[in-house]
Amino acid sequence: MEPLHLLEGLVGVREAREEDLAGVYEVEVRCFGSQAYPLRLLKALLILHGEFFLVAVDGDRVVGYVVAAPMKGYGHILSIAVDPSMQRRGVGSALLSEVMGRLRARGINRFRLEVRADNEAAIRFYERHGFKLIGVA
Repeated sequence: MEPLHLLEGLVGVREAREEDLAGVYEVEVRCFGSQAYPLRLLKALLILHGEFFLVAVDGDRVVGYVVAAPMKGYGHILSIAVDPSMQRRGVGSALLSEVMGRLRARGINRFRLEVRADNEAAIRFYERHGFKLIGVA
């Protein structure tokens, strides 16, 4: 794992492990509140997509995560979240870049995701990373 130098401190990105799930869930709740994925779903995602379930860690503390799935013809970014105290420091960009790189290593060069229409900050984040709006539901 190569540590990533961010604005403050040293954060690394690596594959998630089962012992990270409590920290992932804490980040999920801080970011999404009552809309947070339940812990059992996060565990299932780790089992199903472990190679593409990554965490950003500051020491032993999980400060962000991303999970993606290789699909037929594209990579699906299932979820990404960064602890509010660590947002706008490059953590989300590092997570997204790493998971997309892993998908590209599998020959996947197209990516999809869903985001709430009212989540303007996330929409801007994805647009900065080359995503384009293809529909609103």
